[in-house]
This record gives sequence, C-alpha cells and structure tokens, in this order.
Amino acid sequence: MRHDTTDSPSRRGFACCAFALLVLIVGTNLPSPLYAVYAHRFGFSPVVLTLVFATYAATLVPALLLAGSAADAFGYRQVLMPGLVVAVAGVVVFAYADGTGWLFLARALQGASVGMSSGALTAAVTRTEPRGRTQRASLVTSLATTGGGGLGPVLAGACATWLPAPTRTCYLIEAVALVVAAGALLALPTALGRVGTSWRVSPPQFPASGRGVFARACATSFAGWAVTAVFLSIVPSYVRSLTGNHNLLLAGVAAGLVLLVAAVTQPLATRLGARSLQRVGLVALVAGTILLLVAGSARLLALVIAAAVFAGIGQGLAFMGAVRSANQAAPAEAHAAVISTFYIATYLGVGVPVVGVGLLATVTSTATAIDVFAVIAMLGGLAVAAGHSGPDSQPRGKTTLSSERTTGH
Repeated sequence: MRHDTTDSPSRRGFACCAFALLVLIVGTNLPSPLYAVYAHRFGFSPVVLTLVFATYAATLVPALLLAGSAADAFGYRQVLMPGLVVAVAGVVVFAYADGTGWLFLARALQGASVGMSSGALTAAVTRTEPRGRTQRASLVTSLATTGGGGLGPVLAGACATWLPAPTRTCYLIEAVALVVAAGALLALPTALGRVGTSWRVSPPQFPASGRGVFARACATSFAGWAVTAVFLSIVPSYVRSLTGNHNLLLAGVAAGLVLLVAAVTQPLATRLGARSLQRVGLVALVAGTILLLVAGSARLLALVIAAAVFAGIGQGLAFMGAVRSANQAAPAEAHAAVISTFYIATYLGVGVPVVGVGLLATVTSTATAIDVFAVIAMLGGLAVAAGHSGPDSQPRGKTTLSSERTTGH
C-alpha cells in the first residue's frame, strides 16, 4: 500500500490553509461583544451564558478526537470540507437566532467545526509550507489563531455599530468568507496528509519521541489561554465601567485587544527559541494579569490598557512557542492526530476558566469568582514557566518536513 504523507507543497495551498484557519477562528469569536444584546433580547441569566460556553467545549473536544485520526487516515481535505460546512451552519444559526435555544445550537455547531478543522488545518499549513520550514508554518498558525481571535469581536462590534441588522450582518459576512475558504481548499491534493492508516476512535495521541517537549507545549497552551481567558473576561467590563460607554464597537475592541497585540508581537520574536518564547511569554502574561487586578482596584483606564498590551505580548510569545514545539514534535504519520491533542489542551484552557467563573459566580459574586480563577491561572502559568528552565533545544530530525515528503497525486 502506498502511503502518501503529502503532495508537493505550493504557495497557493499554504495561503489557502492559513486563510481558512484565520476565517474559522474569526467566526468563533464574533459573538463575544453581542452576548449582552442577546441577554437583553432573550432575557437569560449569566448562568445560561456559562452553559452556552460549556456547550462549545462539549462538542469541540470530541470532534478533535474524532477528526484528528480521520484526517491522517483519509487526508486533510476530506475532513476540512465537512468541517467548514458545519462552520457555515453555525454562523447562519447565529444570524437568525430568535431564542436562547438557537444560541446553544449555534455554539455547538461552532465547537464541532473547530474540532473537526483546527488540527487538520494546522497540520496542512505545516505540510504545505513551500520550503518545509516548520518555524514559519508555526508562526502563521499562531498568527491566524491569535489574530482571528482578536479580529472576530472587532468585526462584530463594527458591523453592529455601523451596518444594518446588528446581530446578523457580521455572521452573513463570515458565512461568505467560509464559503470562499472552502472553495480555495478544494485545490488541495486529495492525498495531502493521508498516511494509509485505518480510522479509529482513539484517546489523545502523544508523539513517541519528543514526548516531554510536546507535553510542555500542551501545558503552556493550556496555562497561557487560561490566563488569557480570565483576562478577556475582565477587560470589557472594566472598560465599560470606567468609560460609561456601552458602544458595541468599543466592547469588541476591548474583547479583542489582548489577542490583537499578541498577533502584532509574534512576527517580531521569531529569532527566539521555542522554550524561551514559552517561558518569557508565560511570565509576561502573569505580570499583565497582576497589573490588571491592580488597575481594577485603582479604576484607571490607562492602567487597564497597559495591562492588556503587556498580557497580549505574553500570550503572543507563549502560544507561538507552544505551536512551534508541538509541530516539531508531531510525527509525519500522525501529524493531525497529535496536533489535535495539542488543541484539546488549548481549548480546555480557554473553556475551563470561563465556565468555572460563571458557576462560581452563582454562589459568590462575579468579582470574587474572577479573582479566584485569576490567582489559580497565574500560579499555573508560573509553574509551567518553571518547567521550561534550561536552554532551547531542537528535536532531532524535525527542523523541516522536507525529508518526509513524497510527491504525486
């Protein structure tokens, strides 16, 4: 049996995969500034909003487990097409939502689409990088993820402020962009990523070699996104209370500021090693969160913005380093499945603080719940940063994928 690990890379394929990942992540973050509108319109409590977030995670993680091994068995394109169809369905449901139940359905579809697509897209970006440079592929992947996360709320806020149908227009724009992305991905070779293994449902997969590097990358991504999630839950409310402005564009910018700064930071730090990126990034994230808690007590808007910028720098460095380490450690024969494990850690880091804060707030207060999870996340971030002590090292044989490629369709 012929095992096609990939087809010849091309600049077009690389760009199409990166664009699709960016568009996918933008879509999942569009609802952020609009939840206040939904809560007022549909009359639901903060507990219901917490359950909406939990629904996203509940469909995302199983989809990651199923789709990672499927992408390696059948090829990336065969998994990505259904994933993007589900993504379109999710934003269309959001666009025409007329009750709380529709929000649950929309987030469930979005979680499933990200679970189906993110691992395969990340692996495809790495495989299609024209010169086989995993470092450049990792930079593009982290830029698409953080940049998309930051652009989504800003786009939704801008559409709600300046365009008609404030809770519909942004989703219809996103649906069109997803269709364009799907059409572009049709140009990918059908054999891209196919390794000839049978598809089976399996637990999260770790690489046989480089296991320690990969585990630390997962821990960094979990801890980094946990700190960021706590940060994102605080900044918009601080900005609203300090400015007295409830403009949806301002809410979107506040929600996306940390991740936009992260995206700007990443291209400036490509010379740093993966371990240094993770260590420095986590420490900066923790310092930014401490500054934010102080800013809340002092009620100084300038300090809130400074904390957001500081945390954005930390998130950009930590996540880029984690993606690079994960890509280097993932073997060619199970790239999508192993990267899907990395994304399980990532999205659990995003989801656990949000759900935890929401549930704890029901028995205490929102401020207390945020403070508790901020302290937990900061301690976790420092612990993981300590695990990255020592010099940077490169996993043997994983500087590029060039030697692992085969050509042909």
